[in-house]
Amino acid sequence: MKITHVIRGEDHLSNTPKQLLIYDALGFNYPDFTHLPMILSADGQKLSKRHGSISIESYREEGFLPEAVLNYIALLGWAYDEKSTFFTVDKMIEKFDLKSVNKKASKFDYEKLLFINSYYIRNKDNKELERLLTERLLKNNLQYFRDHINKNPDNNLNNKDIDEKLITEMLQEKITKIIPVMKQRAKTLNEMQNKIMPFFFNIKYSDKLKNYFKNKDIDAKSILISCVDKLNKISENNFNIDKIEPALRNIEVEENINFRKIAEVIRIAIWGEPVSPPLFETIEILGKKVTLSRLKDYLDLLL
Repeated sequence: MKITHVIRGEDHLSNTPKQLLIYDALGFNYPDFTHLPMILSADGQKLSKRHGSISIESYREEGFLPEAVLNYIALLGWAYDEKSTFFTVDKMIEKFDLKSVNKKASKFDYEKLLFINSYYIRNKDNKELERLLTERLLKNNLQYFRDHINKNPDNNLNNKDIDEKLITEMLQEKITKIIPVMKQRAKTLNEMQNKIMPFFFNIKYSDKLKNYFKNKDIDAKSILISCVDKLNKISENNFNIDKIEPALRNIEVEENINFRKIAEVIRIAIWGEPVSPPLFETIEILGKKVTLSRLKDYLDLLL
């Protein structure tokens, strides 16, 4: 078969003497044999499903980028130098040398894979991230978006007219704004998709959130009333950060309330959690109608 190089795991090292005898018997030249150290699980055991080893399809499903997985796998048992971590495929081809492969087994570090993947997400072209994220949203939520559009009284479409292309176009404007806000924090595309759900889906307030401010030194009702009043005065066409931020920060001055407390109330009302993406950007992306609706819903809950 004219094989010149055999590169395989060190668990095959014991097979080599017998195979060399076969080459001798047949009068063939030996290929160059290289045996690589094993990749072990975090606890030092041989990788298996029990130890978290999963297929490449599963990593793709989790939202790992191909270039990140390649980069990480190249670093298992090999290093160009002590500083370099990130390599494009071209750089890997240029720098990789079998002589630099470690002799000791390496451990699969899931946290490092996440770290490398987050780097590639941050540096990914926004348009490409938009495409990947839109594909994920449509794959998992197509019927929801179709039903949501059906319920909108502002359109005259029936269900058969609402195809994937139309939904993609309707999502595009919001996703374009979401990507720059979310890409700096996400470790996987899956995580990004899960975290942006409140931009598209109705939120629910848990019992914990209903009583969140009960024993806190924050007058959530007063803050919500002020927020609704301030945001109501901004026109639909001018509902952007430049108008939203000063309007809400005025509450801090007028009511003599630390803005951190104001922001905490707003986040729970519009996001359903004490932590949200950057506040003013989130409000702009949600839009005036949805923001006001959620502020009023949470206010009604507290009254």
